[in-house]
Order: sequence, then C-alpha cells, then structure tokens
Amino acid sequence: MCEEHEPLGELARRAMARPAPWRWDPLLWCDVLGRLRGAVPLDRLIVRLSAAVEIDNDMRRAP
Repeated sequence: MCEEHEPLGELARRAMARPAPWRWDPLLWCDVLGRLRGAVPLDRLIVRLSAAVEIDNDMRRAP
C-alpha cells in the first residue's frame, strides 16, 4: 500500500475502516505523510486530494 511510508500504512488501514468521507484513496495518506517529510511534491498532493474530494462528493450524491 505505502511501502516507503510504513507508519502511514497503518494510518491508511484505520482510515479505510471508517465511514465516508474518510475512506479515501490510501495513496492520498501516503502522499500526505510524504509531503510532511518533504519527499512528495506539492502538486502531486494537490492532485490526489482533489481526486479524493471528487470521490467524496460523488458518494454523497449517490442514492
């Protein structure tokens, strides 16, 4: 899931167990931690976060 950020792997597993909107792409969590460490470019994190928000909005609109 997130090999280079193993502590985040556990965070992502716990986040995926929660109800929406927190069940976002686990790679988003990897990118968040990577950005905090300075290893992930900000533009990549913004793209991943934007996709997660779109998914959340779609889930809210679905019957």
